[in-house]
Amino acid sequence: MAQPLYATRGWKKLQQEYIADNLYALRRKKLDDLLTQSITGLSCEEMTLHYTSLSFLAMHCALCAYMQDGSLSQAEHWLCLSAQARGIVNTILPRNPRWEPTPVKALPMEDLTAALLCGQPQGALDALRLIPTALEREKIPLWNGKPDTRIDQKQERRRKHLLLLQCELYSGLLQGNDLQARQALAQLNALPWSPVAAQALSALLDGDTASFTAVLALHMKDFRAGPYPGELNYTVLFWEALWQRRGGEPPIDLADAPVALLKLPASDPLRLSEALCLPLPPLEADVVWSCVDLTKTGPKCRFL
Repeated sequence: MAQPLYATRGWKKLQQEYIADNLYALRRKKLDDLLTQSITGLSCEEMTLHYTSLSFLAMHCALCAYMQDGSLSQAEHWLCLSAQARGIVNTILPRNPRWEPTPVKALPMEDLTAALLCGQPQGALDALRLIPTALEREKIPLWNGKPDTRIDQKQERRRKHLLLLQCELYSGLLQGNDLQARQALAQLNALPWSPVAAQALSALLDGDTASFTAVLALHMKDFRAGPYPGELNYTVLFWEALWQRRGGEPPIDLADAPVALLKLPASDPLRLSEALCLPLPPLEADVVWSCVDLTKTGPKCRFL
């Protein structure tokens, strides 16, 4: 196994759990089983679940290989498959008249990062564009059959405003529109927001290497402070990927934010099946939508 760069005890413990349980084999088995299922005639909800599961399992095939033996072989293809499947979900959800999203609490940094790392920035943009639609479709939870008036509406408006501004900020950065990004960041900085994110993105826009590096180190410290740190710090990786797109070199290289992930070659979505040697379902939104049976409904959950 490749020797990981600096990592906390919690991260190393997580790595040992991956190795002991051989999670790669388990995830791969579930992925292979999923790929034997036909998508023809699924309801909107079933199709969403199918491609959500595909996105999750593809992502974790990349993660498990990295956690168990440090391998990033085919990682760009697994991440691309995850991003493509998530793109299908992001297309189907707004078309489903029964879709009632749960309140959005934060941006989907895992999905944004996966798309950017495999060379699919459009996938990250599409994920961001779903957020305003999801916010519009949210419904006030019911209490005894009526809208729950205990919910602080002012706080709810603030949550949605913050999310929309973050979407504007990251969309601007992904598209190289610094004016849009700076305007969104200025509005965010006038509100109660994450001071670490504010410093990181201000330094990114200014090209301030020293400040950017310092704030990344601070974010990693916070990330690792909990007893159960995750496999990867997606936020730091996303920021570094944006930094790299602007011509900078990633300033840190850590076990839970490896520079090697930022150096992956771009993956071709049209050759995923060949690259992974897997029979994949359609990954074109219109083709998938044509397989949906609009007369069917449900189910709402599936356990992987």
